[in-house]
Amino acid sequence: MEINDEQRSILDGKKGDYLALCMRWLVEWGEVMDARRLIKVDNTHALMPVPNLMARGASEASMHKYMETLRKACAHRTAPWCYCTLHAAFVALDGLDITENDPEQVRMQKELAAMAAESGFIPTFTCAPYLVGNVPLKGEICAWTESSAVVYANTILGARNHPARHRKRHSGVFAWAGAGVWSLA
Repeated sequence: MEINDEQRSILDGKKGDYLALCMRWLVEWGEVMDARRLIKVDNTHALMPVPNLMARGASEASMHKYMETLRKACAHRTAPWCYCTLHAAFVALDGLDITENDPEQVRMQKELAAMAAESGFIPTFTCAPYLVGNVPLKGEICAWTESSAVVYANTILGARNHPARHRKRHSGVFAWAGAGVWSLA
């Protein structure tokens, strides 16, 4: 896959270890998907939840390692040209007394939400970003994690969420990486 000098310098770690890791993810995924090159992303919708129910039984060490990865993601500003929103959280943040709301995970999700907002993500906490203001223009390059939102953006709005030939939806990691770097073409 072709990468330009700026992308190569990021891959080589000139802008830090985390962005190098993001670039490595993009390049490796691009090679697997037979992409020719990377392109700039205009819009992302990223999944950054504390897993909660999905992680029942997960060790405290696993949860803290996961949070450390998200802290690294949030330590970098989103690209100034990229409109970035957050997918739904897996815990209720409004103090509801429900079994699924583990107090430690709620605390971690609130911490993560604050860090993500500070780094440039708009905390929409929805799986339908187009309903709360994230409405890409026709032709904008997007990296969205929610499959139904991808279909809506591509067919109704005319945005470009991953090339159709790939027939894959982006992972949360891809949207994080795209928020600060590039997408695949």
